[in-house]
Amino acid sequence: MLFFSIASIVLPLLTLSPPPPPSFATFSLTGDNFEAKVQEQSPPSTTPPDTVSDLYSTSLRSFRFAVDGDEANIQNSIHTRQTSFSLGKLGSSVWGSSISLASFLYSNKSKVEGKRVLELGAGCGLPGLTCAKLCDAESVMLTDFWETSVSNESDDLVRLLPDSLFATNLAYNVEMNGLGEGGTTTTVQRLDWHNQNPNDLGDFDLVIGSDLVYNTYDVAPLLSVLDNVLNDKNCILLFIPLPPAARREALPLFLEELDLKREWVVEKEEMVFKGFGEELDLKR
Repeated sequence: MLFFSIASIVLPLLTLSPPPPPSFATFSLTGDNFEAKVQEQSPPSTTPPDTVSDLYSTSLRSFRFAVDGDEANIQNSIHTRQTSFSLGKLGSSVWGSSISLASFLYSNKSKVEGKRVLELGAGCGLPGLTCAKLCDAESVMLTDFWETSVSNESDDLVRLLPDSLFATNLAYNVEMNGLGEGGTTTTVQRLDWHNQNPNDLGDFDLVIGSDLVYNTYDVAPLLSVLDNVLNDKNCILLFIPLPPAARREALPLFLEELDLKREWVVEKEEMVFKGFGEELDLKR
């Protein structure tokens, strides 16, 4: 049986590059059978410079996870480096839906443990890094799309392609969490939904993504990617912010096309995400 799990999240994501919450902000995600908490703490005081930090403005954000009433602690921390919009475009910041997905995965480790995980539209990589560092995944592949030396300039204007150094920043986040020194195999891979070869990716037990649906021209390519990676032995878990709090032009089309996928089994669950000073209704 094909299994497709989609999480629909109402989050206040109204800008392309939202400012980070205040230091020591607390987030929580509540579902039918779990409650996860995330504390945003002061990031590492020093990190090694690289080409990205030399050329673009950057900022560090650290998240500590807890579940079942436990306090978040330093052992359960994930560090991320955000970049400027000029480098990373829509993937330059850690969005609220990414925090929610990482919280869900941490509180449901059994869905991740020992699994081969593929993250689509990874951005800063928080959910995938959580799988690799805190949930004992067998392997994690972080994928996104960025310029190359042969990129078409018109694509950059229409599709908001991140700079080629976007890949460097994502790899930096992998290294900053100690994932380049053994343990879970964590890789960074360029993936163009509009021109993808599923054989290039390999096999995965769990495919994850957060806030992937923004522009209408990405809907059909994204569904094609999902169709290629989905089989009768794995599942796809997506967290997607819905109106009215999040304005995503492509969401109605994506949900309409999803309903036409009769061969897929879609599961939904209501959740509540608390953060950014508001309490919000969610549906998975």
